[in-house]
Amino acid sequence: MLLLRGCCDRGDSKMAEYVIRFFFEYGCVGDCLWCGNDAAYSKFDVGPISFDKLNLSEKLKADLTQLSDDFQSSLDWECPSDPSPWTEEHWENFKSRANEVYDRLVSALGSDFEVINECYQ
Repeated sequence: MLLLRGCCDRGDSKMAEYVIRFFFEYGCVGDCLWCGNDAAYSKFDVGPISFDKLNLSEKLKADLTQLSDDFQSSLDWECPSDPSPWTEEHWENFKSRANEVYDRLVSALGSDFEVINECYQ
């Protein structure tokens, strides 16, 4: 697992009610947000969280979906145990885009959410 950056530091003492995990999973096209605590499970249920259940802009939803879709091509689907077809430069570009979208996601969700950034390579 490659951790891009940890959870956000808001600089205040308020505890977030909902914990959301941000990561990409092979075979889960368009999904990258997952529940991380009981409050989130109660509100969003099991499985990936639909972007439509969150107050996100259409642009942010599209960028999250695009990243998730792009991630699928990082696996050699014909032989998953082989190295990724992506070059190091491609991985670095993906991580940079993921971090930028993560920052926007944290900002959009606000202080009721703690978003943990867990991205796999």
